[in-house]
Amino acid sequence: MENAPYREISIVEREKKLHNIRKFATLLDSQFTIPGINYKFGIDPILGLIPFIGSFSGFITGFVLIWMGRKNGARGLVLLKMIGNISLDFVIGLVPIVGNVADFVIKSNERNYNLLEEHFLYDKNNKSGWPIVIAFIITTTVLLIGSSYAIYWMLTGIFEYFNIKPF
Repeated sequence: MENAPYREISIVEREKKLHNIRKFATLLDSQFTIPGINYKFGIDPILGLIPFIGSFSGFITGFVLIWMGRKNGARGLVLLKMIGNISLDFVIGLVPIVGNVADFVIKSNERNYNLLEEHFLYDKNNKSGWPIVIAFIITTTVLLIGSSYAIYWMLTGIFEYFNIKPF
C-alpha cells in the first residue's frame, strides 16, 4: 500500500492511544499513596534515591514515554517540551539531596502525559519544533565561539603577564 491518505481519528481512538501512556506515567510518578497525607508518588522518585543511577534510569524511562507519544503520532513542539521536562528533571536529580526531594515534586512524566493529552485531545502544541532547535543550535554555537575566544584572550593575557611563551 503506497501512501495512505491521512485520516482524522476520533476522540475515542485518541483516548485509546493515551490509555497505555497514562498507565505508564502514573506508574512512574503517582502509583502509590502515603496513607494519612494522601501524597502520591511513583517508582521514579524511589529509583532516584540511588545516586546517579536513579537519575539516569528516570531519564531513560522518560524517553520511553516520549517514544510512546511519538509512536502514537506526537511530533514537533510537544516532543521538544517533553524532552525539556525530562532533561530538567535529570539535571536537578544529579544534585545530592536537592535532587532526591525534587524527584518527589517535579513529576516530569505526568507533565509529559498532560502535554500529550493536550496534543491528542485538544490539538495543542501541534506546531513544528524546528524554530526552537535552530535557535538552540545558533545560541550554543555563539556561546561556544564566544567562550572559546574569552578563554583564548584570558590565557594570552596571563602568558604575556608572566612572560611565558607556550609555543
